[in-house]
Amino acid sequence: MNYKVTHCIKYMYSAPVSICHNLLRVHPRQTHTQIVENHQLTIHPTPDEMQQYQDCFGNRLCYSEISKPHETMSISAESQLQVAQVTTIEPHLTEPWDQLTSRLASELSPVVLNACQFISASRIIKPNARLAEYARPSFTAGKPILEAAVEFASRLFDDFSYDASASTVSQDLGPSELLPHRRVRRVQPDSLGLAVNVVDDVLTHRLGKAADLAHLYIGCLRSLGLAARCVSGYLRTVTPPGTTRPAGLDSTHMWASVFCGADGWVDIDPTINAITSFDHIAVAWGRDFDEVCAMNGVFIGNAQATSSVTVDISSEG
Repeated sequence: MNYKVTHCIKYMYSAPVSICHNLLRVHPRQTHTQIVENHQLTIHPTPDEMQQYQDCFGNRLCYSEISKPHETMSISAESQLQVAQVTTIEPHLTEPWDQLTSRLASELSPVVLNACQFISASRIIKPNARLAEYARPSFTAGKPILEAAVEFASRLFDDFSYDASASTVSQDLGPSELLPHRRVRRVQPDSLGLAVNVVDDVLTHRLGKAADLAHLYIGCLRSLGLAARCVSGYLRTVTPPGTTRPAGLDSTHMWASVFCGADGWVDIDPTINAITSFDHIAVAWGRDFDEVCAMNGVFIGNAQATSSVTVDISSEG
């Protein structure tokens, strides 16, 4: 499928701000199933400084600095890309999950060592016995890893309610799921939630939105000694045949990717209970929300910020 993605972000400030620094992750990843043909990023006011680079996970980032007073900031990212259906892997033919955890704990091959960085605790996801206990019924002895991972996603989908107003992960980080952008102030570590396992809160309340469900899913797998990473990107909304498709209907989204040994990484979306398809467009992956969110930023000024986000994915054949 050929897609054109238009991702628009707008910030409005209650009073002029004098300077802002932002880090953007809005450039889709280049993978074996996703080929980016063109990408254009426009920021207004025009940044005084702008640099693009790759992080340690291979994500494309853009740093920008605006050093003049402004009351609004708009960002438009347009991408044209080809997305192919992922090659089908038979879940029952994948490696037993408990055999895989043993390899992850002892093997020194480059592929396994790379996967190991997605097992340990991160700022938001802290593996623990409670998360392992919740996941364990799906991970019986000798069960193939992908079969267990798919079954667990289905169980999580049945046990939890999607609630866009009840996000624990994003409330811990900022006012909008993919847009933490804050006024500069002195902060203590505890106020950033560094000592709190927000994933445990999701398990307690049994509701949340995509970021919450993805982080819970990842935390449970890591608690069993498996490697799982967080993926941010876009989800294309499919409308019924014959209906007019309004602009801006699509959304930013977040899901999980599970390391399946010799079968590589398989992306699973617990929010919709499915292995991802060509309706998912990956932008960034990392250990948790901190490393994949669309925008991190700070501004200087005695103002409050509000934001709006629209995503439109049009099919071009």
